[in-house]
Amino acid sequence: MQDDQVCTQLNSREPVLALPVAMARTEQAYLLHEFYMAVTTGAPPATTCQDNIHSLNILFDVVQSFESSKPTSAAKGKSA
Repeated sequence: MQDDQVCTQLNSREPVLALPVAMARTEQAYLLHEFYMAVTTGAPPATTCQDNIHSLNILFDVVQSFESSKPTSAAKGKSA
């Protein structure tokens, strides 16, 4: 995927290309460092278990919707 680009756009203004930022750590190394910093300094981690539970609920809704061929309650805008 060489040509993928991300732009931001505010209201009806022209889109602005968002340039990638080089990260010191990526993937597992990034997550482990975030965990280390949270444990040793008390800094809030990049993600919390609440974020991950929400992501898991979305995944379950996708599977349920696929299996039933119907939208889930989350897809209809209702909280689970």
